[in-house]
Amino acid sequence: MLLLLGVVSYLTQGTSWLVLMAALGATVGIPMGLTYPFPIAIKIALISGLIASITAAVYGFRHHLKIKGQILAVVGIVMWSFIGVIGLGTGT
Repeated sequence: MLLLLGVVSYLTQGTSWLVLMAALGATVGIPMGLTYPFPIAIKIALISGLIASITAAVYGFRHHLKIKGQILAVVGIVMWSFIGVIGLGTGT
């Protein structure tokens, strides 16, 4: 996934900004999104998405030999990063 983002990033702007955004979103973006004063409905959606992504990733890692487990592991990580990028948008 990060390799694909890097290739797309270099093709569009010549920098590795997409890889950096995914990495920052997965680490710093989650706390930023959770501490931002969103309305309660958005907070519940963010927390539900985080729980779903953790559940998908854990299930995927436990069942990594099956194709369903591999897909869920990737989906869980991508969801986590996407929610983190939303959280990064609160600080900019």
